[in-house]
Amino acid sequence: LECSAVMPQQYGNVVRNNDVGYGVVNAQNALDMLDSNNFDGCPGTAPTTAPTPFSCSPNEDLLEIRIKTDQYPTETGWTLTNTCSGTVVANAPEGTYNTDNTMYSDEVCVPGGAYSFSITDSYGDGICCSHGTGFYNV
Repeated sequence: LECSAVMPQQYGNVVRNNDVGYGVVNAQNALDMLDSNNFDGCPGTAPTTAPTPFSCSPNEDLLEIRIKTDQYPTETGWTLTNTCSGTVVANAPEGTYNTDNTMYSDEVCVPGGAYSFSITDSYGDGICCSHGTGFYNV
């Protein structure tokens, strides 16, 4: 029995396939499964509980980096560097954000220490105010 719920990623992110057409459910298989009360064998079944909140290990702190993009989001990037070691501990390179005027939130776990946050705009005109009202918050 073929699974009735077919997710696009099962077919290499191609939404159309010969089993389910352009949808994500094969109606006949769904009815057959409901009639038989047999839901075994379905690849990638949906979770039954909500995902757990992001959490860090006991020796780390959670750092939230919020970016609101301007009208040219692909120009925006940032880097978080440990100032003691010079190690980049997290970053979002230019091109990471792709929707204009949108709030993004990244959560990073970092051990105690001193850090430097650097935001970049590849065009050099910043994220506020000529082309939108972007901002960042760490």
